[in-house]
Parts: sequence; structure tokens; C-alpha cells
Amino acid sequence: MSRPGSGSTGAGEGARGGTGASPAPYGSLKLFFAYARCSGASPAMVDEAKGLSASGRDVFLVEPQGAQPTAEAGPAQPFDVDRILKRRPDVAVLGSLAQVNPVGSRNRMRYQDAEELLRAGIDVYATLLVTDLQNERDHVSSLGVEVPAELVPDYMLYEADQLEFVDIDPAELIVKQHAVGIDMTEEVLAGLRVIALRCVSEHAATAARDLAKEGRPKDQPVGPRVVAVVEPGPSPARVLLEASLIADAAGADLEVACVLDERPA
Repeated sequence: MSRPGSGSTGAGEGARGGTGASPAPYGSLKLFFAYARCSGASPAMVDEAKGLSASGRDVFLVEPQGAQPTAEAGPAQPFDVDRILKRRPDVAVLGSLAQVNPVGSRNRMRYQDAEELLRAGIDVYATLLVTDLQNERDHVSSLGVEVPAELVPDYMLYEADQLEFVDIDPAELIVKQHAVGIDMTEEVLAGLRVIALRCVSEHAATAARDLAKEGRPKDQPVGPRVVAVVEPGPSPARVLLEASLIADAAGADLEVACVLDERPA
């Protein structure tokens, strides 16, 4: 989305290699958004980074805390803002925006590092949980979920150029969480999912307003589209309801794609 001084939402590539006096355009921020841990946001982010690296783009993958990723776009490296700024990669893959940096770091939290890289014209990939958003503190705590002491300002979500919601059914997620010692009920997960879906719809509405302000030509769509992909079975009604709520909130068109299994029995 547009930011003060940025040239376009796809900024970043044009900032590298220039020698003019004009300030570099902002980089592009892509967030992999989820409603709880173990949803798959980090693997989705790293897998996309692998694809970018394979296509020839320079990707700086930050080493995650605690363990190495299972799939890498390249060797994972310790986080260092100055090192990234000096190298000027096409994309910096930072991990969670809510991560608190070690004592002595230039910035207190990772989202502040992301802002610095974006101002330098470097594209940023990062993950974010709805439980880490400042303005959702009361909604999250009302579900009995402990809210972290350090939170991410909501503008990081709503000003993201791309937002990918990494969704998973609460019944499936609870199994994954229990396997790693996380104790949450299906009801709590369902509540967090509702909050996250509302955030997604609000992001889409913000994107629609930004597009309208840009004065797109009449033959180009102004608003976003919500695409619901379903398959035969008992779940399409729930998926369609959630997609409809998001589309209504964002003033977006709703498209439905049905996947049929045509393999011989």
C-alpha cells in the first residue's frame, strides 16, 4: 500500500543500483498472517523465499531463534541490520515481526528493523500472528489467551503491500499444537480465527480505498477480489460464509472455485 514518499507498491527493485539524489522508494512488505502458532506461516514464507531464490533473486534469510528452518532459500544468517543494508538484497526474510531483539541491538523489536529496511528500498517478508497486534489485545485476552508484553502496531498489518492469510482448521491445528506442547482449546482457536479473519477483511478494505484514491482507469478493477476454493463435502458452507463476510466487509467481489476429483474410483 502507498506510504509517504513511496513510488509504488512494488517498490524495491528500482531502488537498487541508482545513484541519483532522489530518495529511494520504499520496499514492499509481504506478511504471512496467521491466528495462532503452528498454523504454517513460517514454512509458507520460507517456501516462497526458496522460489524467489531459485528464480535468481537475492534473498537474505534471517536465522530463526532456537532452530534452523527445515527448508532454506539459502544459508540462514544471524540478524544484523547493518549487514543487510550493506548487502542490499532483493528480499530480506525476517521471521516474526513481534520478535524482541537482543539487548544492545539498534532497534527494540523486529518490526522496527523491517521499517528501516523498507525505507532503504529493500523488500521484506515476515510473519505475524493476530495475538501480537496492539489493537487486538483486549479481544485476544477476552478469550483467555495470554497477551505478549511487546506487541506490534496495527499499521504494520494494514500498510502491508501483500497479506497472505495462512489458514488452517482449528480441529487440525489443535492436534499440531498438542504435538509440541501447546495447550489451547478448539473454542479458543476458533475465536482467534474470527479475529484474524476480521483483520484480513479490514486490510482488504484499506487496499480497496487506496486503489480508488489512485484513480485507476475505468477498464481496470478498482476493488479487490476474494476467491474461495472449495471441494465437495461438508465444509464448503463454512468456507463460503467466511469468504462472504470478508468480501462484504471489504466491498470486494466474491468468486468461488470448486475443485472436483475426477480420478477413477
